Amino acid sequence: MSNARQIAIAVHAYASDYGVWPESLDQLVEYGLAEEYGVLTNPREGYIGYHYDPPEAPFGAIGVDWSAVPIVFEVCEHGGVARDSGIIAYADSHVVYEAGERPPSD
Repeated sequence: MSNARQIAIAVHAYASDYGVWPESLDQLVEYGLAEEYGVLTNPREGYIGYHYDPPEAPFGAIGVDWSAVPIVFEVCEHGGVARDSGIIAYADSHVVYEAGERPPSD
């Protein structure tokens, strides 16, 4: 959960600096906010990394419940993105664990 939280915080740092959400996790690496073989590596057995979905609402939009906007999901070793289960980070930087089955491969 710590890695997912660090990624969400890095996403916020990027957005605060540039006024827009990053388009990908690669931008966090490019701007020195995350290390490709550090925080972006998922240490949980059966998972290989993280997937990021930028929020549709612009950064700083008023009236958006950022605690309800998921942005970071685990990627299973077979390549499936766990959007409904596992560790999920939200746009307000909180992280939860949702019990459930791993998704099929994408």
